[in-house]
Amino acid sequence: MCRPRPGGRQTLQLGTELPDNDDDRWLDALVAATGSPVLIASVFDSDVCLVRGRAPSGAEWSAFPDPEMAADYEIAGSPPPVDDPPPGEGDKERNVRWMLAEVPGTAQEIADWAAEAGFTADREALREVLASGRTRSWRTSSSS
Repeated sequence: MCRPRPGGRQTLQLGTELPDNDDDRWLDALVAATGSPVLIASVFDSDVCLVRGRAPSGAEWSAFPDPEMAADYEIAGSPPPVDDPPPGEGDKERNVRWMLAEVPGTAQEIADWAAEAGFTADREALREVLASGRTRSWRTSSSS
């Protein structure tokens, strides 16, 4: 179902995966067709969501809004250049720690992406949401 949104934006909700299950191809096609930043949110097993954004400038970002739930599915962030794990840390805890380490950079990438769409995003609020898993409080405001 395609729905018009304020500011000339649109949303499309599918009950299944995108055709060909190729988010990169769809992100590129949507950016080319609209000339605007786009995002795709893919929900897995109704528990985990991967959100990916791409802008006409080529800027892109991705995030799992609930790192704890993503780690339950053995999803991990990128390992840091130097990793000094705490004693007794399990795989899930390591995966969450790695995803949380990416939060400041991802918040900046989302803010830059939002700016291309004509919005101003609160970087600190983005960091809080990405680190907490509380996706319902995610907000942006129109720039003047």
